[in-house]
Amino acid sequence: MNIADRMFSIKNRFLIYLCTILLFVLVTGAKSTLAQPLTIETGTVGSNNCPGINLAIPVTVQNMIGVDSLQLTLTFNPEVLTYKTYRAVNQQITGGYFNIENLTDKVVITWKRSTPASLINDTLAELIFFTAPGTTALGFDEANCFYYNPEGTLMPDEYTAGTINVFGKISLLITEIDATCTNACDANYMVNASGGQAPYSYLWNGTPGRFDSIQTNLCSGYNELLVTDLNGCEIDSLFVVNGMPGANVKIIIEPDSIIYLQNPTLTFRFDEISPTHVTEAPLWDFGDGDTARSFNPTHTFTTANTNQDGYFLLSLLVKNENGCDSLIQLKLPIKEAKIRIPNVMTPNGDGSNDAFMVINEDKNSDDWIISNEFERLELYMFDRWGRRVYANTDYKGDWTAQGMPDGVYYFVIKTIGYYKTEKYKGSLTILGSKVK
Repeated sequence: MNIADRMFSIKNRFLIYLCTILLFVLVTGAKSTLAQPLTIETGTVGSNNCPGINLAIPVTVQNMIGVDSLQLTLTFNPEVLTYKTYRAVNQQITGGYFNIENLTDKVVITWKRSTPASLINDTLAELIFFTAPGTTALGFDEANCFYYNPEGTLMPDEYTAGTINVFGKISLLITEIDATCTNACDANYMVNASGGQAPYSYLWNGTPGRFDSIQTNLCSGYNELLVTDLNGCEIDSLFVVNGMPGANVKIIIEPDSIIYLQNPTLTFRFDEISPTHVTEAPLWDFGDGDTARSFNPTHTFTTANTNQDGYFLLSLLVKNENGCDSLIQLKLPIKEAKIRIPNVMTPNGDGSNDAFMVINEDKNSDDWIISNEFERLELYMFDRWGRRVYANTDYKGDWTAQGMPDGVYYFVIKTIGYYKTEKYKGSLTILGSKVK
């Protein structure tokens, strides 16, 4: 072997030796990395968790290098925690299959992807649990936990359990001290709080109670009470103040609910609707500036002829035996009474047109006799020779022409009104009287 060949052989042996050393380092380094176990933990989530909240519990991982599939089975006491959902899945494991199965006392997290992922020290996902009072470990069923690399190698792992402590539940007993009427704000209420950790703070409809756990002047309807204990745990209660009903009555107006200009005087009363019982005289407001405190007032609307609205607003304020009042309002229209006078009368006893009736034209009915639309009516009836055969200065529509033979008669009607008196004249033909 010449010198050149010897030098080439030495050089090749050196290179092979160098490559062997580098490969040993790389393999040794790889084995060292793989020897670091994947650590998965939940940790201890807080020390003052309140009951009845949705609690986010992170699942963290360390040294998760080159993993393409995993399964984690977390166990807990279902009397303390109820699994709801998950959130905040790490971006490094997106794009694959991710699922969480709820098994009441455990959840199983499964993930797989065609390309591996690495998380050195990060949160895998957050699990959302609904809390109840008590303490539970949030551990791992290690027999059902694993992770693999793309070669199908089961990677070494270890697990750290967490502890969840949930404070006791606050309970409230809300008691009525004094009632209030419907649509009023006179109720007084008291609350007794228990559970949780005393002392407590109270907010009634967003403001502190007048006497802390006692609040005055609450309104009927829905009210809100927020109680917070020493640990900062809250209970929000929506309760109803049942207002006592007001007086329930029906207004009765005589002779009618219309104010006629010719007789603007009405009488008022009311009927109680059970179980209402009125013990004191109510207040009537007639809408024209006058009022009366009475069970049965009579009122004359002296300004009806100058009213520009066409009505007066009647108001009745009435209280029942509990002191709860009701305001009832009615519009009383103002009208001028208009009459229609018949020109034929058939007093034959058949029940139709047997009497001389002056009709209220607004009522649109032939049997609606004028009675109280005027202060009074005067009727004078004459025969064809001008002799007066009937007279009544307060006529009520009850003349039946008794004893009068058929024929033509003449009448004079005077309508006596509050503001004016009017006179009407005309003729009346009587038929079928059977008087000879």
